[in-house]
Amino acid sequence: MFRLADSNNQKFHPMKTSKSSYKMLYALIIAVCIFSANIAIFAQDKALVETKESQDKTTPADALQKMKDGNQRFVESKMLSRDLTEQVHATAKGQYPYAVVLGCIDSRVAPEITFDQGIGDIFDARIAGNFENDDISENNINRFIEFLKLYPVDLMVGIMKDIKSNYINVYNKAIENEEFVELYFESYSMIRG
Repeated sequence: MFRLADSNNQKFHPMKTSKSSYKMLYALIIAVCIFSANIAIFAQDKALVETKESQDKTTPADALQKMKDGNQRFVESKMLSRDLTEQVHATAKGQYPYAVVLGCIDSRVAPEITFDQGIGDIFDARIAGNFENDDISENNINRFIEFLKLYPVDLMVGIMKDIKSNYINVYNKAIENEEFVELYFESYSMIRG
């Protein structure tokens, strides 16, 4: 209920408001909120690129989360709108990717698209076929184990299977590492229940 003031004697008189007026008010508030959200999305910086500062602040866990979030946007067809020409100009003097994606040459899978990343956000290295370095140190295996722990168990097992199938030297060196073997069996037991 609203109250109106009488201009002559300054008394307030009750004014009844219908339910339809309240509904209109609520609808107007919702419309303003939706419009404001759309303006915020439209106004996003479409030329935003990674900088040295943002690269330095990004941890491996942050990088993985950015890629997971981007992949989720891709899967849901809610990819960010980007001005690629502006991003090319913005990265002309330098690039500061926060992650490296090593993959096989395949025109069907472009990491920049499937992870919804802009120009300069990730370094996409593609090779024809699989190869591996015979010089595998214990430090490399330890880093690999730390990297594996960032993934959900199903992806971790998939990566381990890929290593076992395609990178036999890495796999042979990894199974010499007790922590890798424990992680390997723990992951499989979690999946098999």
